[in-house]
Amino acid sequence: MSFTNLDFAVDGEIGVLTLKRPDVLNALDIATARELRFFSETMRNTSPVRALIVTGAGRAFSAGGDLSSVKLGLDGREARSLEITSELHAVMLNFARMDAPVIAAVNGIAAGAGFALACACDIIIAASSAKFMAAYTLAGLCPDLGLTYTLPRLVGAGVAKSLILTNRMVLAPEAKIMGLVADVVADDQLLPTAKGIGAEILKGSSAAIGVTKQLLETSHSATFEAQLARESKSLAALSATDESFQRCLKFVK
Repeated sequence: MSFTNLDFAVDGEIGVLTLKRPDVLNALDIATARELRFFSETMRNTSPVRALIVTGAGRAFSAGGDLSSVKLGLDGREARSLEITSELHAVMLNFARMDAPVIAAVNGIAAGAGFALACACDIIIAASSAKFMAAYTLAGLCPDLGLTYTLPRLVGAGVAKSLILTNRMVLAPEAKIMGLVADVVADDQLLPTAKGIGAEILKGSSAAIGVTKQLLETSHSATFEAQLARESKSLAALSATDESFQRCLKFVK
């Protein structure tokens, strides 16, 4: 896959997707959104890797949506907004539905849509330089990319409301304390750490990981009884596969 605003590299079974607009802090414009959608659809349908890391080039993860389109004027602004959110929301769904776990390796600022993109990943690892900020209401906008869904599930409803409505900057150490990120590491250890986590995940079955991702998502809306039923059905289906049979044999030898 060849892109203008993205870079994709494969290291064994781990892929690294880099947002590549460092001159504008990797802000997400419509061109980048379209590339991300194509990439995520390809990954979901014919993934060449079993784990995916998302990071940013230069000194930022992503400063959020590219607001330079405001120069085009008010006319057509609503349609342009709907177009880019349509593209990016498809990306969020593709990341959620594909078997490969998605690890956000956050370097520098993750604001607005960049913050939401990180929160939509399965695991967030932060460099010591990482900073998180909602920023939406400062631009007269509301959150997108699922932030109102993902953030309360990461830090709780009360903290999520506070972060979104006050636009308070959260530094990496505090982000770890509140449960927003799994770990904070030195800047030069960000990618090695993310790859190490990916390697640990890959010791498990891709099929089982994919099923587990879906179970974790439904757990927020299902009743306990319904979730138990989903787990039972999913476990039974996995247990009937040769891969699971062979893996289980290793535990009883």
